[in-house]
Amino acid sequence: MSRTKILMATDVPFWRCETGAQQRMLHLVLGISNDSFGDKACQVQTFFIGVASTEDEAVASNLGLDVQFHSSDRAPDGVRKRIKWHMDGTIHLVRQTFRGRENVAKVDQPMELHDFRWPWAISAFSECVDSFGPDAIVCQYVTMSYLLDALTEDQRADIRCVVDTHDVLSSRQEQFEQFGFTHWINISPEEESKELRRFDAALAIIDHERPTFQMMAPDADVMTVGHSLDTITSTHAPVSRPPNDALLSIGYFGSSNHSNGHALIKFVRKVWQPLRDQNADIQLVIAGSICDWLMFHEESRFSGEESMSLWIELSTDPRVKLLGKIDSPIEFYNQIDVALNPVEFGTGLKIKTCEAFAYGVPSIVTSCGEHAIPPAVGDAVFTCRSINEMVPAIFAMSLDREKVQIMRESAREVAESVFCDEVAYGELVDWFQRE
Repeated sequence: MSRTKILMATDVPFWRCETGAQQRMLHLVLGISNDSFGDKACQVQTFFIGVASTEDEAVASNLGLDVQFHSSDRAPDGVRKRIKWHMDGTIHLVRQTFRGRENVAKVDQPMELHDFRWPWAISAFSECVDSFGPDAIVCQYVTMSYLLDALTEDQRADIRCVVDTHDVLSSRQEQFEQFGFTHWINISPEEESKELRRFDAALAIIDHERPTFQMMAPDADVMTVGHSLDTITSTHAPVSRPPNDALLSIGYFGSSNHSNGHALIKFVRKVWQPLRDQNADIQLVIAGSICDWLMFHEESRFSGEESMSLWIELSTDPRVKLLGKIDSPIEFYNQIDVALNPVEFGTGLKIKTCEAFAYGVPSIVTSCGEHAIPPAVGDAVFTCRSINEMVPAIFAMSLDREKVQIMRESAREVAESVFCDEVAYGELVDWFQRE
C-alpha cells in the first residue's frame, strides 16, 4: 500500500532546529512519517523557498528529509526592505555600543502578509505539485496561503489543504504590543480569518486555541496537533548530573526574540540577583541565539535604568556560563539540573519546556510558561504565579537535591508518555486517511 503523500510548504529552514517553531516542524515531518503508524505513515516532501546553503542541504539530507530547495536572487520587496533595514539598525547598534547609550536604534519592523509573496514561487510550487502529486498540502503559517493560487480547480478539489498555525498570530501580536514590543508580523483577526478560510483544515498547537480557529474558519476541520519528543527520546538517554554537585545548575535556552529577551532580563534582575545576594549555591547557564540578542539590545530599552549592558554584567559573573549558539541541545542539558522558562507573554505551546523533558530535565516556569502544558506533567514542572516567586522556589531546590532528582525522573516519564507521536499526531494522520 502506497503512503499518503504530503507536500509541506515553508520558508523556514526548520532542519536547523534553532527555534521552537523549527523544532515543531521537524518533529511533525518525522512523526507523521514514522513507521510506528503502520499503513497510515505518510511520505513527506518539503517545498522550501528562501536562502539555503550547501550545509543546509547536507543537514536536511542527513536527517532523512526530502526537501526541494527553491531560491532566487530576488526576494519579495518587503523582505528585501526588512533585511536592509535590519542590517542598518544592527550596524547602528554596534556603533552606539562604542559611542554611548543614546539613540539606540530598534531593529524590529513588522511585516505584512503581502511581504511574504515571492514573485516566482507560485509557478515553482505548481511544478512541484505536478511532479510530486500530493494527496495533501500543509502550509506552515498562514503566510504561505498564497501558494494555493498555484492549484488548478481540479487539483484544489482533489488535494486537501491544511495550515499549521503555530499560534493565533493576531492574538500574539496584541500581546507583544501590550508589552511594548513589535511582533514579527502585523496581522489583524480579520486578515488571519480570511487566510484560514482558504484551507480544509487548521492545526492548533494547543486545545485552548482550537475554538478560536474554529470561529475564524467555521467550515474547516480544526485539530489539535501538539509536539512529540519521540525523535529525541528514541536516540538520547536522559542526561545525568552528579547529585552531590556543590552548585544547583539552572539554565535558560532560547532564541533571539523580544519575548525571550524580556523574560531573561526580568529573571536576572528579579531572581538571579536576589539569589546571588543570598549566596545561594547556584549557577546560571544561558544558551542559544538569545546570547547574541543580549549583546546588541541594551537594558535601558526595557527598564529605563542606566547601567552597564546585561551582556557585560553576566559575562563577568563567575557563576554564569554564556554558551551562545550550540551544535546540539545536549551540550546545554548536560550542564543543568533544572531548566527555566520565566516568560510573561506569548501564545501557543512552549516548546523549550517540552524539549527539556526529553533530556530528563524538569522546568521551573511562570504561569505563562506553563500555558498549554497538560496537567499530566506532574512533578516535571514547578509553576510560579509570578517571576518573583522563583526566588524562594529555586533557593529551596538548591537545598533539596532529592526533590530535584524526583523531578528529573518525572520529566523523562512525561516525555515518553505525554509528548509522543501517537498523542501529538494521531488525529492528523487519521484525518489524512479519511475519504
